[in-house]
Amino acid sequence: MKTKAICRVTLMVVMVAVVALLTGVPVSATETDDRIESSAKQTYVFKTYLKDDDIKIQSKDGAVILTGIVLEESRKGLAQETVEGLLGVKSVDNRLEVKGASPTPNSDAWVGEKVKATLMFHRNVNGSATHVQVNNGIVTLSGEASSEAQKQLTAEYAGDVDGVIDVKNELTVSDASGKAGQTTMSDRMNDAVELIDDASITGQVKMSLLFHRSTSANNTKVETKAGVVTLYGKAENAAEKVLVSKLVNDVNGVRRVNNRMTIAGRKNSPEYVRTSAVDHAEAQIKQLQNELGITKAQEELWNNVTLVMRKNARDIDAINRYRSGSTKTMNSVEHMKFYSQITEAHLDQMKKLIPPFEAFYASLSDEQKNITDNTFRTGRYGKSRRK
Repeated sequence: MKTKAICRVTLMVVMVAVVALLTGVPVSATETDDRIESSAKQTYVFKTYLKDDDIKIQSKDGAVILTGIVLEESRKGLAQETVEGLLGVKSVDNRLEVKGASPTPNSDAWVGEKVKATLMFHRNVNGSATHVQVNNGIVTLSGEASSEAQKQLTAEYAGDVDGVIDVKNELTVSDASGKAGQTTMSDRMNDAVELIDDASITGQVKMSLLFHRSTSANNTKVETKAGVVTLYGKAENAAEKVLVSKLVNDVNGVRRVNNRMTIAGRKNSPEYVRTSAVDHAEAQIKQLQNELGITKAQEELWNNVTLVMRKNARDIDAINRYRSGSTKTMNSVEHMKFYSQITEAHLDQMKKLIPPFEAFYASLSDEQKNITDNTFRTGRYGKSRRK
């Protein structure tokens, strides 16, 4: 009897081994792939932010392919960042498509989408109860905040999103938190910390750092274990490192932050210095203002020009930051479409600048016109300049 039982067990082991050899796949691979697909759908991110999206997840030997339709561009990146954080995932091929046409970078719709997502990622603000409207880069916040501190923090987060020029904070402070026996927003959010998985925390942290103007250029590596987030990478200075810790500590589900980022100053060649579009615009504005001797009658026309120049410069810098953080989720066709959107954005910026500049130029004396023409003709203030 014992001999027969041993033979049967041996035969089963041999059969399993033969199957594994014939398929060339370890027996546990299918189980791992099934677990990855199942775990992704059960994450906090997929059950909350992405619950209305049609996302299909297919894993083979840990190589995941995402297909389907999402409602917003930001959700495409969030899905990938979350899945990459799952145990056993080796790579993610993001083939998700955005329903309808994606908003043009730095358009009001583009800015509004990122402000809404940013507010949803942070637990000390109430993203779901905050209404966001954007008009020419100016964000208006309305709805309810649980306290004056939450109202101010909401405006601070919104104001730090790429493309935002200004914030009108029309949030009202609710007195609900002061009623006896009632659970406050903060209490509910703290309770929810226990429910958020590590992959979802990592995904939210990465997207939050990307959307914030002050941190979006950082190449920050994020690791999460039991709600404790560890950050690696380089910060421009000590203040930026502190800011990253502050933002990450307020992301949904984060219990603690270990910031191991190093501080590295800019390494610019003494012969070659890169400047941002904002620096370039400010240099032009300052130079022209100093040399033209603008009269009182010309001040209003000049202010109209500088307003458009500054907005255009902010938009260009935001596009560059967005491009640096989004390229890894784009396929070839999406790259082409994105560069087409950049071209259209530059064209649109020039169209906006021409009318106020034309009106201002018409008010100049011949001497002022010569100075202006020389400044633009020589191109002394490019984004890169020689020392």
